[in-house]
Parts: sequence; structure tokens; C-alpha cells
Amino acid sequence: MAEAVARLMGSEQAILFYITVFVRSPGTGARTPWHQDQKSWSAAGNDACSVWMSLDKVPRETALQFVRGSHRWKTDYARPAFFSTRYEGDDRTEQSAFPDIEAHREDYEILAWDMDPGDCLVFHGMTAHGGSGNLPAGLGRRSVSVQWLGDDARFRILPGDDDDPHISEEILRYGVKPGDPVVCDICPVVWRRT
Repeated sequence: MAEAVARLMGSEQAILFYITVFVRSPGTGARTPWHQDQKSWSAAGNDACSVWMSLDKVPRETALQFVRGSHRWKTDYARPAFFSTRYEGDDRTEQSAFPDIEAHREDYEILAWDMDPGDCLVFHGMTAHGGSGNLPAGLGRRSVSVQWLGDDARFRILPGDDDDPHISEEILRYGVKPGDPVVCDICPVVWRRT
């Protein structure tokens, strides 16, 4: 996986940032709101991606959905409300509200796929995505998401200690300073081009 994401990012290395496990119970009706993951990461840079793998069969109508090309949006959108809203010192007047993609689906090219257990989706950290809800009775969803960084990724402190996951303090304890590459014992280089 590390070599694959490094090559997809065009990076000389793959740095393991963090891993998340998601579990949705059968019949879950709440959809994941549209968002961009990297807005809440304590890492900035273009070389950033997620690998999402379902451990269960995923019918397209309940799949994670993506807005094609959204990783290239130039507008600095605010994070949707389902994230923490502790923004001490964060001037959000400079940020536009996140687009209401769900209410205007016809304005976007939305992508989703049927998936089998073990299939992987790789997407840029700034790709707008959401969905993966409205599960019918009897259909649960277990998935693993692995976040990766590459050559240009740099550590940043988000205003109000609002990073997700909350790992900034741990990274600081390893001597990484804002602006440094995000490499330490908890964020190791897993693959390097030789």
C-alpha cells in the first residue's frame, strides 16, 4: 500500500499518518456529511491521500461518494459542522460555507462504485466526499481508512487545537515543529523510492 500511494502521489516516500476504523450498524440512516478530510488534519501539502477499504460488500447506492475534481477547488471552505467546532483564534469570516452538495447534486459529477471486501479507493486528502449511509436492515459497514503523506507534507497546528484526530500534541512531543515534515515514531516513513 505504501509504495502504491507514493507512486500515485508522485512522492519519493510514503509517510503513515494515521489509521481509522469505521463501523456502521445495519439500518443506519444517517449519511456522512460532505467534507474534505485534510481540512482537519495537522498536515498541510498536496501530497496527502486516504486509502478507504471496506471489509463488507458495498452496493453503489450505499457507497462512499466523491465529487470529481474537488481536490483542486481553490476556495477555502470551512469544515462542516459534524467536526468539532472549537475555533479559538480561527477567523472563519475568511472561509466560505461548504457547498450544499446534497441539495445540488446535479451541479456536480458524483462518483461511487460497487465494492467487494478488500477493494480499495484512493483519494486526495482534499477530495470532497460523503454518503455511505442509509443502510438497509441486514447491511452493516465495516471499513478501514489509512491516511498517507508524501514529500511536501508539513506539520501544522490548527487553531484551537482542532485537529482530527487529536495527534498534534503527540507529534510535538517527538520534536516535530510546525513547518517540519511530519515524520516521527508515530508517523514513520514506510516506503522510500531507492
